Amino acid sequence: MASLGEVVRRYGADYLRRFGSAVPLRHKKALRAIGACRTAELGTLVYDCSSCGARHRIARSCGNRHCPACQLEKTKTWLQKQLAHLLPCPYFLITFTVPSELRRFIRSHPKAAYSAL
Repeated sequence: MASLGEVVRRYGADYLRRFGSAVPLRHKKALRAIGACRTAELGTLVYDCSSCGARHRIARSCGNRHCPACQLEKTKTWLQKQLAHLLPCPYFLITFTVPSELRRFIRSHPKAAYSAL
């Protein structure tokens, strides 16, 4: 299964060419960080192992709060805390679609739109 970073590296440029004018700057920054995560673009760290004597190169992480590779442990910890708050009863997820006329506005101004909802 491909990682999110691999997907962004493969399709991100095409996505931004097609929809870039509607993508908020903070989303573009997150995509750039996730696409560069654990690649030579961010540099590498070199470790000399005292046990085996081998030299290990490790690509640096982006550290972006939206990056699933960087935030996996924090996500697991958060999830365990949330699960502890659940009541012992069934839960349901309800999803609804906003009218097409509002989608561009919501995508460009999510904070205001979600507050209004």
